[in-house]
Amino acid sequence: MNDLEELREFRAELPYPERSRLTPGRTRLLSAARRPPRRFPAPRWNTRLLLPAAAAAAAIVVAAGAVGYGLSRGSTGSGQRAYAPGQPSQATLAVRVLDDASAAASRVPPRAAPSPGQWIYSKFVTYEYPDRVTSDEHWITFAGAKATYRGGRWVVHNAPITPPADIARDPLGAFNKNATPQTAYYALASLPKDPRQLLATVAKAAEAFGAAKLGASTPLGGSTPRNKGQLEFDYLSLLLSNAAAGAGAPPAAEAAAFRAMGAIPGVTVQRGIADAAGAPAIGVSDDGGYDQLLLNPASYQVIGQLARSTENGPKSAGLPRGFAKLPRAQQQQILRKMKTAPPPLRKGTVVFSVAYQQVSEVSGPGVR
Repeated sequence: MNDLEELREFRAELPYPERSRLTPGRTRLLSAARRPPRRFPAPRWNTRLLLPAAAAAAAIVVAAGAVGYGLSRGSTGSGQRAYAPGQPSQATLAVRVLDDASAAASRVPPRAAPSPGQWIYSKFVTYEYPDRVTSDEHWITFAGAKATYRGGRWVVHNAPITPPADIARDPLGAFNKNATPQTAYYALASLPKDPRQLLATVAKAAEAFGAAKLGASTPLGGSTPRNKGQLEFDYLSLLLSNAAAGAGAPPAAEAAAFRAMGAIPGVTVQRGIADAAGAPAIGVSDDGGYDQLLLNPASYQVIGQLARSTENGPKSAGLPRGFAKLPRAQQQQILRKMKTAPPPLRKGTVVFSVAYQQVSEVSGPGVR
């Protein structure tokens, strides 16, 4: 079972304050909480978070519901900026942004991978259309063990844990069988540094994983890759997302992954957007902007995902015929329903977004 699917069992929804009030302070917090040498600001799945072992499960739950919003693969984007003559094309801009992301990763000092038993705390914010915002916390180990609080004590769930020998023998195969921060870390580390060779290796691993399974396992879920470029992009996004929920990817491997993403035909970027926590973000997409991998615009760290509707939803119903002749109590009931009904869904509307608020190594479950 993929970790994205398992997360739903451990999700605890908490009420979350209004984003507009918390954005300034959260932005400062994300900057201050960045822990060197790790490239993760203080960000945020899961539930569909891009995520990995523990942070990725909530995303699938939402993803399944997102299909009803029209989240199938689209051929053109929505919400993308129009570029006037003389401005860079989307393809050129995407290459520039991903080259910058690659350069930023290359500047991060390398460090040893955490031990399999190292505990990792993650907190993330999830937005669901039209106005549902929740905050979730998770504790997992680098190897993928999860902890839940039951009966006044922490219970650790150790299975499934991928044997180190399997990871060493076939890192990508180990990730395909069990997506955890550890298997994602070593799968990325095993990829070639040359963009063409990297994409060829990724395409082979993605085909072995299965396009349908990949579509359901990515943080945004619900959409199956329709061509080779989308298959490569989604698989790399899944690797980067799972690694981001742990120790992050090895800097050199992450740099190579971003550089290869820029070589995939059809990849676009959108600047000037925000993640679920209200922090600035850059959206990177392989389907015109409907499903986006979110990057921090300063550090280029992976900080979440975002999904937009690919079609218009039903418009809000107007007053029924003969409304003026209805009893006053019935009129008030109709007006109350109209007032609380969600606004009509427009093509390009954000229907789901998830952001990491904090990811840090801790001494054990319950420790922040």
